[in-house]
Amino acid sequence: MRTWWWKLRAIGRRHTLDDELRMELDAHLQMEIEAARDRGVPPREAIEMARRQLGNRALIHERSRDAWMFYWFETLLQDLRGAVRSLRRTPAFSVVAIGILAIGIGGSTAVFGVVNAVMLKPLPFRDPDRIVALRSLWRKTNEHGQVSLPDFNDWHAQSASFDAMAYYITGQNVIKAHSDAQFASVSLVSSEFFSIFGVEPAKGHLFQHEDTTPGSTGAAVVSHAFWLTHLGGDPSVLGTSIRIAGHSVPIIAIMPAAFQFPDPTDIWIPADTVFRIVSPNRGGHNMLGTTASSGSIQARMATRTCP
Repeated sequence: MRTWWWKLRAIGRRHTLDDELRMELDAHLQMEIEAARDRGVPPREAIEMARRQLGNRALIHERSRDAWMFYWFETLLQDLRGAVRSLRRTPAFSVVAIGILAIGIGGSTAVFGVVNAVMLKPLPFRDPDRIVALRSLWRKTNEHGQVSLPDFNDWHAQSASFDAMAYYITGQNVIKAHSDAQFASVSLVSSEFFSIFGVEPAKGHLFQHEDTTPGSTGAAVVSHAFWLTHLGGDPSVLGTSIRIAGHSVPIIAIMPAAFQFPDPTDIWIPADTVFRIVSPNRGGHNMLGTTASSGSIQARMATRTCP
């Protein structure tokens, strides 16, 4: 560690150290010349003899500099100074080169961000390879679409290929937290929604049986971002109520920051309660399933063919 510290300090003193090394080499050379003269060697031959005994001064200089400091760093500084001087002589080329570098770096960063999010970074769910999205298939048009609630109930009751099934529908609704009323993204979800992802709340507990009873006012699970921006990040909000579409709903949980599905969602409330939301799905439901541990999915259950 002390050696590294000394080399770092030597970078700022490299010119002084070069002068001291040059003086020291000159002193050694002069001592060798005088020793040869004392032995009766002629002056010209004494100088040549002393130079041979001292060796290659340039090589000694480079080795000494390498022992004093990070030689590669000094080489890098020299290259940078040369590059700056070259760019200053051709400003038009400099602008083009810098622009191309900026575009290349920006493009590479964007591509890596997408690849990292889609392929490298694991999804924040338990067993994400077992989570599948289910769709209805209309036979006449050969198009896929959202699942109707009767279809969901049939699939849920009859399927042996899934450990869990859930549906959700998302839309905007008016919420009132504290004294402010504003729109927020609200998702109606069925009772098994969170169990599909295997996610637990950061604070509080998820829906219980009484929260999902048909006709009840349910309960609210809020996202981490909503908790920070609208509720001030106050942990004591658990048990307090917010108003959603004119109904007072108790907050029972705050989700982890990593969980956000469907994105973006501010509040999750149980389906089959008194709530209705405006959604672009036109009455259809988005459906998810967690495949059984065997991994087999029966085609007749994964795709419901509609007339």
